[in-house]
Amino acid sequence: MPDGNRFYSSPFILFDGSVFGDAWADSTLAGDQWSKCWLNTKQEVFATSGGLAAIIIGSNEQHNLLINVDEAGLTVPSGSGQQAWLTGVHGLPPVEFQMDFLTKSIGIMVEITVNFTYQLEGQHARVSFTSDRTPHALLLQTFEWNLQPV
Repeated sequence: MPDGNRFYSSPFILFDGSVFGDAWADSTLAGDQWSKCWLNTKQEVFATSGGLAAIIIGSNEQHNLLINVDEAGLTVPSGSGQQAWLTGVHGLPPVEFQMDFLTKSIGIMVEITVNFTYQLEGQHARVSFTSDRTPHALLLQTFEWNLQPV
């Protein structure tokens, strides 16, 4: 554990792949057709309290819109699609937090969350994930990181 009582946690992940979304109108169907997808990331730092319930001492989250396709042509012309390339390193939301002597001696736990939320409306809307190595899958790799004193 580094010296000090204020720390900065800035983990990162590695993606291999992309997300694709599309929607198209069908003259036999009434109603909207759309495809939307968000990448949601979150980091929470917990004081473990020596076996008692963990207490959140820092938290941060981000929600990034990756795909926004609307068959009405407001965002993308009808029948078109969008692809979001995710391959590479992505920083997770950083968290700055404070630890007293007791918390430092017992330790902390850091939970990172990475998920996708998507909305599909209509019979002709879809979201798909793919990578060069694995069709119909997006690969995710996590790494160990060090706390930085502030």
